[in-house]
Order: sequence, then C-alpha cells, then structure tokens
Amino acid sequence: MRTNIKVLCLLAALTLLLVSCSPAANSGFKIVAEIIGTDPDAMTTAHLLEAMSGLPIEHYSQAAESESVRLYVNPDTLAVILEDKASGQRLESSRDDPEGRANKSWKGFMSSGFAVEFFNDRSPMPERLDAVNGNPTIEYKPVKGGFDAQVSYEKQGITFTLHVRLTDDGISVIVPAQSITESETVRICAFYLYPFMGSAKLGDRDGYMLIPEGAGALIALQNNDEKFKSPYVKRVYGNNLGTRREYGEIGGHWQLKEDIDIIAPYFGMAHTDTETAFFATITKGGFNAEILAYPNGVVTDYDWIAARFITREQYTMQTTRSRGILTSEKTPYFRDIQLDFHMLTGENANYMGMAALYRDKLTNMGFYGDKNTEYKTRLDFFGADAEAWMLSYSSSATTTTKQMEAILENLHGEGLTQLLAIYKGWQTGGITRNYGSGNVSIESKLGNKRDLLEVAKLVTNNGGDFLLHQDLLLASPGRTYNTSRDIAKGINQIVMTNPTNENPFELLYYLTPIRSFEIASALCKSFDGNDNIGFAIGSVTNTLFSYYSQGNVHSRGETAMTHASMFEELDLGVIAMESPFDYYWPSMDVFLDMPLYGSNYSFISSEIPFLPIVLKGTVPYYAEYVNFEPNEQEFILKMIEYGAYPSFLLTHKSPKVLRNTNSSSIYCSEYETFKERILSYSQELSRLYELSDDTVITNHESIYPDTICVTYGNGLKIYINYSKNPYASGEVFVPAMSYQTVLPGSEK
Repeated sequence: MRTNIKVLCLLAALTLLLVSCSPAANSGFKIVAEIIGTDPDAMTTAHLLEAMSGLPIEHYSQAAESESVRLYVNPDTLAVILEDKASGQRLESSRDDPEGRANKSWKGFMSSGFAVEFFNDRSPMPERLDAVNGNPTIEYKPVKGGFDAQVSYEKQGITFTLHVRLTDDGISVIVPAQSITESETVRICAFYLYPFMGSAKLGDRDGYMLIPEGAGALIALQNNDEKFKSPYVKRVYGNNLGTRREYGEIGGHWQLKEDIDIIAPYFGMAHTDTETAFFATITKGGFNAEILAYPNGVVTDYDWIAARFITREQYTMQTTRSRGILTSEKTPYFRDIQLDFHMLTGENANYMGMAALYRDKLTNMGFYGDKNTEYKTRLDFFGADAEAWMLSYSSSATTTTKQMEAILENLHGEGLTQLLAIYKGWQTGGITRNYGSGNVSIESKLGNKRDLLEVAKLVTNNGGDFLLHQDLLLASPGRTYNTSRDIAKGINQIVMTNPTNENPFELLYYLTPIRSFEIASALCKSFDGNDNIGFAIGSVTNTLFSYYSQGNVHSRGETAMTHASMFEELDLGVIAMESPFDYYWPSMDVFLDMPLYGSNYSFISSEIPFLPIVLKGTVPYYAEYVNFEPNEQEFILKMIEYGAYPSFLLTHKSPKVLRNTNSSSIYCSEYETFKERILSYSQELSRLYELSDDTVITNHESIYPDTICVTYGNGLKIYINYSKNPYASGEVFVPAMSYQTVLPGSEK
C-alpha cells in the first residue's frame, strides 16, 4: 500500500506539470484515474489535488477531518498541519533548522506544539521547556474531532493537558486550568500554544503578519537585513498596573507606560503568494496574555507570531522608596486558556478575510446588539475643574449649562441638529476634584439639575444623544477614603498611583471594583427613568489591573468581570465608552476615541483600519479630538479612510481659566474658534455616510504608494491620497492630500 501511495504522489505531481502544456497530460490523467478508481473521462485537476492532499505526511497521522479541513498531528511533538481540502494548501505549526543557525532551545521551540516557562529557586529569569527540551512524557490520545495529550516533566514536577479540536475552518487549542500542576520548587509562569503556526522563513514567502497595534497594523514578510533587534511584545489589555508602576523610579530608571494598548486579542499571518492565511483569537485567558511578533532577523531567520499566556507575574517588591527586588507571585493565575486558529485560503487569505471572519465570530458570540450607527458629530463640552485656593479648592468654570444650550441652539440654527453631545466636568467640585467621591450632583457654578435636563431634552428632541461623562476608576487624593476597601493597591500592597504632572493634584489613585460599582449605582439612581440622559464612561473601560484588598489578591480577570457587570446589571441608557476593551463591547452603544494611529514601531510596514472594518455598520465609532491634531488635513483623511466620525472638545470661555487646574493641557477649545470647522466636517462626513448607505467596508487596499481605495458594501469607492502629488488612473483623479468618491456604475 505504501508503494502505491508513493506512485500516486509522483504521478499526480507529474500530471499537474503536464496538464497545461502537452497532449501527454491525457495519459497522465488516465494512469492516475486507474489508481484512484475514477472515470478517466471525468478526471479533473481538482481530482488530482484531492488525491495528493489526502496523502499522509512523514511523522504525521490524520487526527480529524471536517467538510473543509483535515488535521494532521505528530504524536511525538504534538505539532499539527491544517490542510484545506478544496485547494490542498497547508498550514504547518512547526519548522526545522536545516542550516543549524538556531540553538537547541530554539530548535525545540520551533518544532513543538507547545512550550511552558517556569521560575525556579535559583534564578529570577524564566526557563523554557517544550516537546523536545526537558525530556517530557507525552501521552497522546486520539478522540473524536481531534486529540488530547497529557504532558509531564518529571524533573520539574510540571503536568498539564492539551486538548486540540478541529472546527469548521481550523482548530481550538485548550489547556484546562484544573490539569495544570507544579512542584514546590518550580513556579510555572507562562504557556505558548503552537507559537510557530504558519511561520515563514526568510525568502520563502510573501505576505505579512497582522498585529493588534492601534486599530490594526501589518509587518511585511520581507528581508529585514537583520536591522530589527527587538520584537513586537505587548500585553493584551495593557500593562498590569498591579504588578508594575505606570511610572516609577526603580534603580534610577524611569519606566514609562506604553501609549497604545491592545484592546482586542487577535493576530494573524497571511502568505499572499500561496493565498493561505490564519487568523487567531484568544478565547480564554486573554486577561493575562501577550501578543508577540518576531520579524526575521530577531533571534531567528523566521517571521512568527504567537500568544504567550501568563500564569505568574514578576513584580518589584519595594525595599526602599526608590529601590526594590525582583520577585514573582507566590500564587499562580491558573485559568483555562484557549486559542482558536482559523484557516483562510484563496481570495479570503488576507486581512479583509480575517476582518470578515472576526465580525462573524463576534456576532455569533453576541458582541453586537441593535446599535444606532447613524452619523452624528461628537461635541464634548467641558464644564469645570478644581484649582487650589488658600487651604481648600475652588472650581474654575468654562461652560455652564446655559452657555452649552446657547451653543447647541446656534448650531441647530445652522442646520446641524443630530449631535452626540457629552458634558465633561459637570460634577460638584469639577472633574478632577470629584474623582472617586460618589457625588453625582451638578457643580453649582454650572447650573442646576433642571437646567441640565433642559439641555438634554433639547439635544434628544433634535435627533441627538446627550451623555454625561463619568470616570468610574480614578480617585482624587484630596479626599478621605477607606484605603483598605476603596483604593486599589498593587499585589505588593502599595497604593497604585497615576502621576498627572499637573496641579493641584500631582497624582491620582485607582478605585477598587467594589467602589466603582457603588458610584455607577449612585449615578444610575440619580437619573433613573430619564430617557434623555446617557453616559460616557472613561478610564475603567481601558485600564485593567490585579490588586490587593483586605488580605486577598484579585486577578485581572476578576477585575474585568466585576467592571463589566456594572453595565450588564445597571440601566445607564445609551453608553459611550472610551477606547473600550473588547469584553465591554456587548454593553457598548458608542465607541469613543478609536485609535487612528499606532505606536510607530520601526518594523511596522503599514497601518490598517482592521477594527473599523470589523465594527463598521454595527456600532458608531469616533476619532479622538480634532483640536489637538498637529496635521489636521492628514487626520481628516484618516477619518475618511477608517470611516470614523469626528470629535471636538469645546468651551464657552477661553481655556486659559484652566491654567491652574489638572486640565491645563486644554489649550484650544473655544467654540467660536471651531464653529466653522464643526460645520464643515459635519457636512463633508455626513455626506460620505449617506453615500455609503451605512454598509460595511468590503475592501481596503493600497493601490499606489500613499494612496488607498476603500470599498463599501453598496459599491461606493473612496480614494484617499496621502501623497504630496496628485494621483490619476483612468477616470479617477485625486489631488494631493485629498480624496475622491466614485459611485457605483460611474467608473468607465
């Protein structure tokens, strides 16, 4: 039987070579048809592909099969191969090192289906084990739809179970928390699951890696000439403030918080030359995970991207005010971890196909409800902030309720009615002084509650939404708290702080989830039953930490679930969220501050609107404030490319009155300065919304250097030219730093 299979493989390959160039192809078809039992007259190239793709692979056996995908596994290393049955294309999870450039540790890592990192009592640096290194015992067990494997390292006392199941288009890989054990002297700190899935060796493939940087970014599979020394490594949902300071001087070195966090745990790899790709999502364990992407030249000659699931963190235990020692958590964070891989082929093997797949996946998980996505211009009105005054504080008011009402009526008179109006700094004491207080009454210098409700009614009667901004996480130090219950401490039992570099409050605290829930409840009760009031939520939607409280350490997962439950249990009306992490999306009506730019890492080849493509047509999303953009023309083009709506921060008075407050960074906000731009932006972007008919983005491509074409579901094409030179092609002409719309049927 083995000989017949080899003959079949050779004949099928030979026939494929001949089929398009010689009459001899007919005889090749007949020979192969006889071997596989098919009518020679009905023999097609598709039959040949099917015959070849069904062949076993050396050291691998078939573990499962669905209508579209086959799964092969190497029982010795648990490495897998995914095979698309229609095209015969394959994705492999392991790579060898024929040139011998990798050391023993990396060779094992590259060829294994898993890896585990641990600390021991001898060193604070983690060590790594895999299916090759560490001499593991792997008990492989075939099961329906995939396989299970019990992995044991006798020397280290580490055991865990790996479940791999075939799905309609890929695999789900799960490590149950209850299966993980460790010895007294070994502390497991992380797991990798199929880290080299779809990896590409330098020069072997064209394509890119998709990383969740900003709204999405690509790292090209190109020869980097070893110019990149560091990989992309970023924590899902931001750094853990409970184990490391946002800013802190440790050993004389300042550690800065990264500027843009990962707000959704996804990544992918596309091989454009073979039209094969995978898209991966972290389904469980994302609260303690990192995304890593290694361009070729960083350690190895391979481009690879993976997730690292953290089970135990390192942190600095303070020994003096400015010094500390590196240690790790005593109690591990053992939770179920799950990573789903989806295989894409043909015309879907690109980031557009990944986005469509992700949108369908989120829809099936119930992430989207019935959201109002119609175009509205966002106007944030700033009320008041506190400044120091003798032995107390005084509020500096910039926009009262009456002044806000006058501005809105002025805009209505200009024909701009449908607005998303948000009132910031409306609370007693001003925005910063009020943090953490639980006082949800209006600052007297701004007006009273009746005045506030009149403004809300004005906005909603004209088809808009009126929201009150509330920060549910930050706490002002100018108040008295129950620090054991209300204020969050890191796992080192030191109060976590957020330096502002502003006066009068040079730092802020973080509230515990219990206290955040109490403030949200008070907010809900204060405006209960008022259909004209909604809320814009800040900080808590994009900050996550583990913390110590009343003798217990609470994980990031616990923090996230408690915060998310606020919006599930309380009726807060329309809810807008600032850069919300994806676990808030089921409760989100409006996405605020969609990142239009990433962190500008040198290895990023292009930024793409991946998240906007996923969210378009399901929820409205807004860019950050126009006020503070240094290149406003480029910024509006970015909004057009990403399908984002504009945002403005407005005050009635000059923001100079805030110079002695924590809001002194607001330097340009007067309504009269921005009125014409508000009207102009609204007219331009609402027109594009109408032209797109609120359909999804169906294609996004770079058609020329610095020129992008975005296509919508109704056929609308928008050409965006970021170049200093005009772009012309056929009937399309786009001036420099401009855009052009092409309606369906208008192209010749």
